[in-house]
Parts: sequence; C-alpha cells; structure tokens
Amino acid sequence: MKNLKKIHICGTNGSGKTTLGKLISQKLKLPFYPLEDVKYITKFTKKRSEKEMRKRVKEISLKKEWVTEECWADRAEELFKKADLIILLRISKKICQFRVLKRFFTRKKQENDTLKQAIRICRKVGRYEKDKHPVSLHAQEKLIKKYNKKVIIIKKQKDINNLLEELK
Repeated sequence: MKNLKKIHICGTNGSGKTTLGKLISQKLKLPFYPLEDVKYITKFTKKRSEKEMRKRVKEISLKKEWVTEECWADRAEELFKKADLIILLRISKKICQFRVLKRFFTRKKQENDTLKQAIRICRKVGRYEKDKHPVSLHAQEKLIKKYNKKVIIIKKQKDINNLLEELK
C-alpha cells in the first residue's frame, strides 16, 4: 500500500473512525479532516447549511493529501470519488453502541449533548446495516461500488493492527 495520499474512512457512529483517522494521519503524515468539523459551526450545536457543508467537503477533496472520516455518504460523495483508499469499519453494533454511551458519559457536554441524543444515536447504530438512508452501510457501499474504489474492511482490532503495520 504505497502512494496513498487520499484516504476516506466510513462506518457507523462509535466504530472508531476518528481514532483510526488520527492514527493513519500521524503514521503517513497526512492532514486529518474529521467531517464533524465540517458539519458544525459550534461542535454538536449549531450546524452549517447543507450547501456550506458540501462546499467544504469539495474543498477538502481537491487537496493533494488527506485522511477524512464520517458516517454520512451523501455529503461525502466527493471524498469517495477522489479517495485512493476507502476504509469501511464494520465493527459489531454492540461495541459501537457501548462506545457511543461511554463517550457520552465521559466527554465534556455540549449544548445538545444529551442522554436522549446518545440513545437516538444508539438506535441509528442498530439500524445502520438495514436502513437505506445516507447514514447507512447501504449508502456507503453504493458509493464504493459506484466509484470502483479499493476498500479495506475492518471488523476487529486485529484488522486495525494489520492495516497500521502495512502502512509503514
């Protein structure tokens, strides 16, 4: 796996996209763009307009190097299109739901950061493989297929370790 300059990581909430993105970014010395920063003006409270989000994603996609991550497929289509590699995290939904709740209880709370919202996210995680909306496995796989991208599927920590070892 040489000459990877554009990597997009996708999966559901709590699957470890941000953590993996940071690790790959450090290892390959590529800039990291979590798309949560694109979505919100103020983290977890005030969202950007749909037009502004798409504009910012397009700007990132045109850069020479990047590692990006996010759940939604529709807003991130330009990243799927331009990526050298897609990493699809298929971590167990129970693990993802646990991580969502753990994150809620351990992080500093923002304005709309409520237990009710965390439970809503856990429900979305439970439907990730069944639904066909923009934050679903179906939507992400559809874009991977559309752009005929090389994809690595990560299911366990061992897969992450192997990937990081290969990226040397």
